[in-house]
Amino acid sequence: MTTIAYRDGVLASDSQATECGLKSSVQKIFRLKDCDIAITGEIYTAMKFVQWYRNRKEDVTFESDDDFECIILADGKLYSVDRNKILIELRLFEGSYFAFGSGRDYALGAMKMGATAVEAVKIAAEFDSSTGGDIQTASNSS
Repeated sequence: MTTIAYRDGVLASDSQATECGLKSSVQKIFRLKDCDIAITGEIYTAMKFVQWYRNRKEDVTFESDDDFECIILADGKLYSVDRNKILIELRLFEGSYFAFGSGRDYALGAMKMGATAVEAVKIAAEFDSSTGGDIQTASNSS
């Protein structure tokens, strides 16, 4: 899967993708005109959502077994969206952090102890076999 962490305006993600046991590196954070989107889950399905969200010209549908989640950072707020295309504003832990994906628990524990979003993803990568590669970031100010 992946690990996505958010803290104090910074969105961070690993870059590892795993298919049939083969690891590769992929882009998981995308800068759009009005927001940043981080993806987790099935990469092709998540990318279908990112492309739809970027253009929003024609509607797109997802199957009930499409397993992905996109995290949207817009106007200093964090949202979660899945195949239902309903944006849910997230209430951040202690007002400043949140995490997603298979390494979520490690990242949350790290941020509880004061780690940045980038440090939290690095720590998650030490323990979660589905998290790895270079760290990608976006921020409210980028």
